[in-house]
Amino acid sequence: MDLVNDMKARVETYWSHLKANEPYNKAIMEGRATQSMVTHFLVNIHYLIQHTPIHLDLAIREADKRKLTKLKAFFQNKKREEVGHDKWAENDLAIINQKHILQSQGNSIDPSMKQLIAHIETIITTDPYLYLSYIFFAEYLCVICGPETTEGLEKKCGFPPKSMTVVENHAELDKDHVHEWEGVMKEIVDANIYRPLFFANLEKTIVYHQQFYTSCAESKAHAAA
Repeated sequence: MDLVNDMKARVETYWSHLKANEPYNKAIMEGRATQSMVTHFLVNIHYLIQHTPIHLDLAIREADKRKLTKLKAFFQNKKREEVGHDKWAENDLAIINQKHILQSQGNSIDPSMKQLIAHIETIITTDPYLYLSYIFFAEYLCVICGPETTEGLEKKCGFPPKSMTVVENHAELDKDHVHEWEGVMKEIVDANIYRPLFFANLEKTIVYHQQFYTSCAESKAHAAA
């Protein structure tokens, strides 16, 4: 069976579930998302993206220790692509007049986000190959959710244009990355070994990821002024 297409199908199913059932994304689709919700999302995504270079450095070291040359090269290239992406979230917060929130960011990070970051670090140190399944999940989800999320926030919820560039820009850039995954998987992954491990990690990642989204819907910490 095709590993990449099957992973795509799982992420697509997850996105369909989020739109229909998960409170934060459902609020966006129905025009009910508030500044508080979106601020909570952006502050936590900013924190997650700040950790991406840290996680990639960890993955590079772990691959190097195991003499996984092709995997190490993949992570090195990915790190070069990720430089400066946290600035997108900072700009988005400025547009919705919430950039000052980052000054007290440490008190604003949701426990579910900290759990997701800890999970990512655990899979990297356990087996850096597993990090591939997380990167695929993050990139493909952004590609398929980006246009609908942006449209919902702007047209249904009344947020200013370009107030969710952290999603928009990733969605655009990650289109190319998603097209490359078929070749990446064939070149550096033994699907017979990693297929069940990748899907097990997808399920764990989805649990933490959905908990974070739910926290956005419940956030009242940054009510609109």
